[in-house]
Amino acid sequence: MVTLCLLSPLLLLLTTSQLVGSFNPKIDILDLTSRKQQNFVHPYCRTTMCPVYKELPTNFTSRNIKLRQYEQANWVATKIFPAVNGSCVDRSEAMEKSYRSILTYFKGLNKKGLTIERTLPVRVEARNDTTGRNMCFIRFYLPDLSPMQHPAPLFRNAYIGTGQRISCYVIPRRGPITWDRVLKLHANLVDFLKAHAGNLGDFEFRETEVITDIFSGFSVPVALKYLEVLVCQSNKSPLYDW
Repeated sequence: MVTLCLLSPLLLLLTTSQLVGSFNPKIDILDLTSRKQQNFVHPYCRTTMCPVYKELPTNFTSRNIKLRQYEQANWVATKIFPAVNGSCVDRSEAMEKSYRSILTYFKGLNKKGLTIERTLPVRVEARNDTTGRNMCFIRFYLPDLSPMQHPAPLFRNAYIGTGQRISCYVIPRRGPITWDRVLKLHANLVDFLKAHAGNLGDFEFRETEVITDIFSGFSVPVALKYLEVLVCQSNKSPLYDW
């Protein structure tokens, strides 16, 4: 469900100051009983909007690894920012500024003053630039607003683009949300796919592209924390159109 409302310029300014002053770079705790179940696409998406995908069959047996085809979708994303000590989720001025710009977009700081219900997951990505430095992105899924187009962000370090339809192998995991754990899960998944290369068909991927979807807050109990690590198919065209 998408909630839209038009904010006045004064309210926009008040919202800006309040958000900047009270910013806490932690993902909100999910309230799984707050609303009726909407389009069910994921166990953590019973009360909020998430990217749509379908499960695909695989040529190997592993209960812990899923193959999904994600549909084309719009995302609001940060510009790249450098990793801190090799991590894309450790706090830094650049990370906080990027994360804040995404949150305020949903709260009405966009060119139409629309408030849009927060979505899941928080998608964090890492890839190397031309010099080999580890650079990071943060993205949020945007639900369809047809026939309206998504309004542009007011912050210069955030922008909107389209994610292409793509297949990804996914490892779902409960437990601690740390970048070291994400990197280990990514390495394990890459090694598994290499070992089963004969069963992958035309599925090719970039080993150095790390993608994780975070569905629960950093501040919730460890038993409730949940993330997924994705290795996605390489396309001739970019995964995103920006």
